[in-house]
Amino acid sequence: RLHFPLLIPHSDNIEEEEEQQPQLCVMDEIITWKEGKCFVFDDSLAHSAIYPSLPDTNAAKMRISPSQKALGALEPQKSSLPRVVLIVDLWHPDLNQDERILISELYPAVTR
Repeated sequence: RLHFPLLIPHSDNIEEEEEQQPQLCVMDEIITWKEGKCFVFDDSLAHSAIYPSLPDTNAAKMRISPSQKALGALEPQKSSLPRVVLIVDLWHPDLNQDERILISELYPAVTR
């Protein structure tokens, strides 16, 4: 599964930036979402999202990234801004065409 972070809340405190960012824990590995930086992981492994809250102080107010400004985001008061991640499912490279067809029939795509 490919994750491409589009909008990620940020802390103004650069030293705590990594700890304040939403992260993905896959088994024993911690991956920090960074806007515009995609990564691939095996979602059949145990994984969970870590979304720390920022303290309710003026110093911890979140900043708006250039991409959020371009989308018309308003300046948040606390850590209320959601993370937006584009998720793309990818085929495992070892699957042949027949296996892909079978999986597609077992788990059809949902279209709306």
